[in-house]
Amino acid sequence: MSGGDLVFVVGWSCIDGGNTFQLMHILRRSHQDTALALMHQDGAVVYGMSAGAIILGADIRIAAHFDDNEVVLDQLQGLKLLENTDVWPHYTPAHRDQVAETARRTGTDILAVPEDGAALIRDQWYSVGRPATLFLPRPTGQSATVTLDPWPGHGPACGAPNRTAAGQER
Repeated sequence: MSGGDLVFVVGWSCIDGGNTFQLMHILRRSHQDTALALMHQDGAVVYGMSAGAIILGADIRIAAHFDDNEVVLDQLQGLKLLENTDVWPHYTPAHRDQVAETARRTGTDILAVPEDGAALIRDQWYSVGRPATLFLPRPTGQSATVTLDPWPGHGPACGAPNRTAAGQER
């Protein structure tokens, strides 16, 4: 990871990809995890790509599907900027069963974001570019899925349900 992997600009922050466990280790060691949470709390835009998106979630264990925990990180809690939601980047339909099973097993909502796609959370959750899918575990042991509505003016309407920023289905 180079010095350019974490970029701070007034009012927003971009967290690049790489090895999720190493990224979280560096953020914690430098106390940037706290700084990011405070920036988000103060209304700054926080953007994460790949590993950077995973750390925004509730837990980073999901990264084991992509990365080795070479730094032997034992504190696997994410920044929880997305409340009880984890992020699965680089999602393709081939991952559907694996993501659904992970959501069911962990009891955690999983936001699956495809390449060339993004999720934007304002008053509610939106897709930008290719649609993102939210996997919602259910007490029945199944997972329901919700395709996020496109950000207004940025793609065709899909007519699917959406969620509020507080995580409620609408």
